[in-house]
Amino acid sequence: MILISYVISRKLMKKIKKLVKVMKTVQEGNLDTQVVIEGNDEIAELGKDFNIMLTRINELIATVYKTEILQKDALLKALENQVNPHFLYNTLETIKMMAEINREREISDALTSLGAMVRYNLTKDKRLVLITEEVEQIRSYCNLQNLMMNGRLELICTIEEWIYSLRMLKLILQPIVENAILHGFRNFDGQCIIRISAEADQDHIRFTICDNGNGMERGKLAALKERLTSNTEDPMHQSENGIGLSNVNDRLKLEYGSGYGIEVDSVAGAGTRVDIWLPLID
Repeated sequence: MILISYVISRKLMKKIKKLVKVMKTVQEGNLDTQVVIEGNDEIAELGKDFNIMLTRINELIATVYKTEILQKDALLKALENQVNPHFLYNTLETIKMMAEINREREISDALTSLGAMVRYNLTKDKRLVLITEEVEQIRSYCNLQNLMMNGRLELICTIEEWIYSLRMLKLILQPIVENAILHGFRNFDGQCIIRISAEADQDHIRFTICDNGNGMERGKLAALKERLTSNTEDPMHQSENGIGLSNVNDRLKLEYGSGYGIEVDSVAGAGTRVDIWLPLID
């Protein structure tokens, strides 16, 4: 019995020493390690739980790091674009008044839309905005785009009045609409239609943005879906289309969790549909 007890205690001490050794390594700052303890006893279970804890810590560190990169990148871009914003806005207002005096109504309307966009984009310390503000930003953007599209662009919004008073993250819808215009309507003949609708319940809002443009081939659609679900795009290298779909998707997931983000469906020659899932915020 003494011999058996000695053998058992020696095995247990060996496992405990192995676990303590790995814990000391972690304490020194090395989180890229795992402890391997064979068996089904309490020490082995403790080792498995310890490994799970290390994995979770590494995931949290990666999430925090990525959040900081996105925030710093957004801040740098905002600083680059905020070169004397009041002077820029006041200059636009002056040019608008000159256009009205000369009865250049089309130029005046364009400057009104541009001024609204500039004021909205340069608003500091305002992450959450009313949905009505975000939609008005889209209207201003489409008005400007319509000048270059010879009036072929039509924006149709189907949103219940009570939803307009809710709040959402700023600059979520514009990148989707921008993507539809720059890609969906590239070399596109005929009337260009973008439809925005919204459905809401007690917990979340789903925006749907559809266009009747070029759509995407299956391969491109699959690659886009993979990029959105795998979350591997480098936040420091945004797409040429501004903020980009992936960045919007990342912002929503990092802010609210994996249950929110973007879903895309498209058929070549039949347009594209983008669903945006947001939490309901009063």
